[in-house]
Amino acid sequence: MANEALQTEVGKWLQAKGAGSYAQKFYDEGYTDKADVTKEAIDEIMKSTKPGLAAKLDRLLAGERRAAAPKDPKSPPSIPDLPAGTTLDLALSELSAPDVPAFTLPAELSVQASDATLVMSPDKLAPSDWMLLAKNSKLLYAYTMENFSDKDPFPPQGFHRAVLEGSSEH
Repeated sequence: MANEALQTEVGKWLQAKGAGSYAQKFYDEGYTDKADVTKEAIDEIMKSTKPGLAAKLDRLLAGERRAAAPKDPKSPPSIPDLPAGTTLDLALSELSAPDVPAFTLPAELSVQASDATLVMSPDKLAPSDWMLLAKNSKLLYAYTMENFSDKDPFPPQGFHRAVLEGSSEH
């Protein structure tokens, strides 16, 4: 029966990743297709005996699924995840991460730690602050329905702020 477990998609994958001895346990739990294997299943079956190997398989499975996911040609490439437990402090001029040579950020890209007092909660904004946000985000600009086709996802936005009829603003 162990031979049968190793012949499944999950068994072959586990064997290729150095965890072939767990193929029977996955098989006994009903996992034969790799698409059915979840992080929770790996943790439940392996974490108590081989936590490092379970973490490796979790990471490899997530990476393989990200790589196999269909990509939208219009979307920008995603930023890869940092290894678990890694943090980068962008306030420093020299950065280092595991398995990556240290590198120095150009002075133009370095940042200073921000002052927490500069961050303002939205409920503390005055009406004038909200008006400034609306103006700068073009929230007050009108949309036009002229020459609007079904091919466009949104109607075109106007070049000027919307003005109420009879208003003194022009």
